[in-house]
Amino acid sequence: MPMEEPDSSIPYVKIQKFLMNCCGIWPYNSRLVNCLIYSFFVVFSFTTMTPLSLGLNEEANNDIVTYFETLVAVVAIFGGFAQITMLGIRNHLLKCLYRKISTDWRTLKDARETEILSAFSIEGRSLTFLFMLITISSYVFYLLLTYIPLINDEVASSDYSEIFPYYSNDWIISDRMRHLQVILHGCFGIFYGGAAYIIVMALYICSFKHICGMYAIVGYRLKRLVTSCKLTSSGELRDDDAVSKLYAIIDQHEEAIKGVRLLVRLFSRFFFIIELFLLICLAFLIFVLQYDIRSSKVIVRIFLASIILVTHVFFMNYGGEQIIHYSSKIHTTTHFMQWYLLSVKCRRILLMVIQRSCQSEQLSAGIMTLSLENFTSIIRASWSMGTVLMSAHRKE
Repeated sequence: MPMEEPDSSIPYVKIQKFLMNCCGIWPYNSRLVNCLIYSFFVVFSFTTMTPLSLGLNEEANNDIVTYFETLVAVVAIFGGFAQITMLGIRNHLLKCLYRKISTDWRTLKDARETEILSAFSIEGRSLTFLFMLITISSYVFYLLLTYIPLINDEVASSDYSEIFPYYSNDWIISDRMRHLQVILHGCFGIFYGGAAYIIVMALYICSFKHICGMYAIVGYRLKRLVTSCKLTSSGELRDDDAVSKLYAIIDQHEEAIKGVRLLVRLFSRFFFIIELFLLICLAFLIFVLQYDIRSSKVIVRIFLASIILVTHVFFMNYGGEQIIHYSSKIHTTTHFMQWYLLSVKCRRILLMVIQRSCQSEQLSAGIMTLSLENFTSIIRASWSMGTVLMSAHRKE
């Protein structure tokens, strides 16, 4: 029996459905529809990567700056293709994620808790739009800086050894239309590859913000546990009411933990691969920057390309940092609440929450833990790799 689509009233479902439909990975489409759209994505990706890769081979002994810029483009497109493919393979996990999100929304009965989760959903959408704004605007400026001077450069029209991207001559339809073909195919191909990153990050950002909202609801329930409990005729807390609320808190906490572990199953493996790809690409760009640091045009282009990569690495690790922060807050909240007003039985139940929250939950990317510390480690590693490449080139 086919699984029902998530409720479209959930703030971020509509935008995710639109983005995923662009690459054929929306899990609630028919298999035929997804295969057709995904086939178009595969064709576009490979017809972009192939001439660029062959162009690298043909122009290997020419301008090293253009060579590494083209290499970064090939790696980035392949990374986007890999992400979409692996998400498509994990179709069942996508359905589990959406089913969980829908269930979490339906189980909320308190208006204040709904407001809390809605606020986190709005933050998720805002972060998604911020990510898109930074990456897309940087990409557009990068293209303008690269291709507008090229169109009016008569020398460049006959010498392709210093033109980004290296594009195989065997794929050129007509020399007269070479620039138009390279610009249109290269721009849209790289943009379509970049769209894959946007699709995955939109899903990731909204998902981790939802889970953070679930943790915030657990904290909210703990803070108002004592004040929300009914009182006996003697003015003491009703033990049965406090116990039922504590068990509800434990269930909510368990659901938040399940959400974290579902994200780990969905993203961990290919986030590790993508972080390695991005680290290598950053190292290449740093090498190019050090190689041609006197050229202001190269500096601006590399800076814009680096912004795109650094933004992606930052948001990946920012999600992990948020999970660590909100999951660890549960442990702090249980210590500062009015636990001393609870009965011995309630305190024993509360110990279950304390023990479970002693160690904060974490998102991982393979062997790496996603956090801001990991982000700085990747930036330092990429700078070191770029410097090593520069030192090795000088010795040749």
